[in-house]
Amino acid sequence: MEKRKVLSIAVLELLSNILADTTDGLTGTEIHRFLLQAGISDISENETFLAKRKRLFNAFANYGAQNEAYMSRSAEK
Repeated sequence: MEKRKVLSIAVLELLSNILADTTDGLTGTEIHRFLLQAGISDISENETFLAKRKRLFNAFANYGAQNEAYMSRSAEK
């Protein structure tokens, strides 16, 4: 099985900053909806004072960690 490349933490943080920009970025509601549509858990949705960019980063990082663990278990079989 070919190993997939993953995005670095720096790239995930940059994407989160761009997508959640307070002027031109997505709203909190849009972020939540898009994450759910993509099958990514919005793990920080109930944290009231968390910045949108941090919320988005947490979701991306959690999704990446879950997939990495799954891929590791699949490779062992």
